[in-house]
Amino acid sequence: MRLSTRFVVSACASLGILCTALTSPSSAIAAGADYDGNGFSEIPVLVPSAGGQLEWKLFDPASGITTTFLPSFGRLGNGLIIANWLYPKVTSAGVLNKPNAASKGRLVWTIQTAVTSKRGTRTKTTIKQHQKFLGRPGETIITGGDFDGDRIGDAVVLANRGTGFYKWGLRAKFFLASYNPGLNVNRAYFDFGVRGKDIPFYLNPSGKSDWFAVLRESGGTYNVLMTQPFTRETRTIEIGPLADGSHPPVPLQQDDGSDYLVFWAVSGNNTNIVVKNLQGQTVYSTDMPLAGTVTVGNYGPGAGEEIAVSAEGRFFIINPITARVIETSGPVGIAADGININLLR
Repeated sequence: MRLSTRFVVSACASLGILCTALTSPSSAIAAGADYDGNGFSEIPVLVPSAGGQLEWKLFDPASGITTTFLPSFGRLGNGLIIANWLYPKVTSAGVLNKPNAASKGRLVWTIQTAVTSKRGTRTKTTIKQHQKFLGRPGETIITGGDFDGDRIGDAVVLANRGTGFYKWGLRAKFFLASYNPGLNVNRAYFDFGVRGKDIPFYLNPSGKSDWFAVLRESGGTYNVLMTQPFTRETRTIEIGPLADGSHPPVPLQQDDGSDYLVFWAVSGNNTNIVVKNLQGQTVYSTDMPLAGTVTVGNYGPGAGEEIAVSAEGRFFIINPITARVIETSGPVGIAADGININLLR
């Protein structure tokens, strides 16, 4: 599953959280956030305190149940780095912070993972924290993707040095490799996309692994350009005009592991949703009656992943394959999922 960092601008501004594309993790990693490993996504809802600390609540749209996962983790102004960092089926909460004294100018990555152990009939859950340093202020950080197809989260840094192209640097198994020195860790570095013109994200075109991707506008119409970081195979999708091309689309995982793309735009008190396949064809579109945050995940039984549009504790859960829409209520805060694109200055 995936988690995302796609906050609605108004929500971001009101909470002081970075407003960049939050997108769920596409690819072999399931697109929603599954913190208990049961195969279905919970929606993490971040609730800020008066002092700026973030309480992480987990909302299960299928049951309507909300639980507190982390009473205090991160604070306003942090980025999100939610992914299956250590286990293929369990999502770790994560925050990205500015450099500290120990990081020597690099950004600080901190994750917390719930580890459950059983002894006889007794079950114990422990929250474990891990920290690493990578990237620098002003560089774009992309997390949630699985580019080598092993179901473990990989880290991507888009460096600022050199010419006007995005310089993608991939570190596979970023957190897992720290605790398994013998792992074969894949890395990839190359230029792809034009900095300041293209909008970077990632997607899974085949169900095998994620690819680097950018959304590019030309003459009022949009294309998606993508490349596989290890084979260097490239593809282009003609998307056509968009209501809002200022942020990347959200990958929406299908039953075969490949992605559709969710394009969204907030206008007044409505959120417009357009879902396209990787041939650029529209397979579903709708308008939801609220200006909301868009997340994706495997929120219940049914074909593929669902889309959630939420605001002020009101949630619409949409399955674009069956066209089923369910309205429910949950906690008030900022909803997230498994694709995170951050830029801390």
